Amino acid sequence: MNIIIRLLTLLCPTKRGRRRLRAHIKRRHDVLVNYLQSTENPGKRHVIFPRKIVRGSLFASSRLKHLHRGDEEIQSNASIYDLSLQNEKVFLQWIKGKSIAVVGSSPCEKGKGNGPLIDSHDIVIRFNNYITSGFEPDYGQKTDVWARNTNDFESTFLRSTNGYNFVILRGDLYRGKMNRDVRLLCKSLMNENTPFFIMKDIMLELAKKVNNGSPSPLPSVGLSIIYYFYTYGDFKRINCYGFSFTDQLTNPANRHYYKADNRTNIYHSWKNEKDFFKRMLTGDPV
Repeated sequence: MNIIIRLLTLLCPTKRGRRRLRAHIKRRHDVLVNYLQSTENPGKRHVIFPRKIVRGSLFASSRLKHLHRGDEEIQSNASIYDLSLQNEKVFLQWIKGKSIAVVGSSPCEKGKGNGPLIDSHDIVIRFNNYITSGFEPDYGQKTDVWARNTNDFESTFLRSTNGYNFVILRGDLYRGKMNRDVRLLCKSLMNENTPFFIMKDIMLELAKKVNNGSPSPLPSVGLSIIYYFYTYGDFKRINCYGFSFTDQLTNPANRHYYKADNRTNIYHSWKNEKDFFKRMLTGDPV
């Protein structure tokens, strides 16, 4: 299979040809993942899938590790996936019966003085490159769980993770596209002995709900975490602060409360996310 792919690449100098080739590889990967998800005891016939495709998915590496005992990359991926599952079970047990504050990065909390209220929760969750110093009166200072995306992994190394009870990563366990940065993040966290897990595969499900059936764009980390608790946790014990979703549409500088950010790029469907967020809060069907 790999030899065929290389030959086809040489014969496909055009962008259209390369797109069709990538689509073929993606379909082959999806067949593998769908088959593994529907089979509790994978059989030896899975060896028909090239190692390159198996390496591209943490999930596939875990399910097929017994067929590739000599492949260090597949075994490493499998250990990350298995550890993530174990840590997630511990996390879901840890949050039971606790009050949780999920603190977003919108400047909508400025001047409200909710900092002490936020810190009074049993667990406080913050996102990405958050800052508390200088914003304690409105945003508090306590942080127990750090949730972050995986497309800016360099910024992870700018912050020590030793003080967190858990680090939650937004990633796709099944597709190789996001797995490179996920692996780097996980290995860094393992070296620091920081408990972490990758959110269950809710990204595609949530994206389709937010985007009216379309799998893109991916939802924000903030909405992903809230939906995670909506799906797997006790949502009634969750309080959300610093979520406006649409304030940055009128002024890009309102992207974060802790710094001016004038980027005009819009990566998420903010209006759709706001509507979805409201439905979760009001108990309407999502």
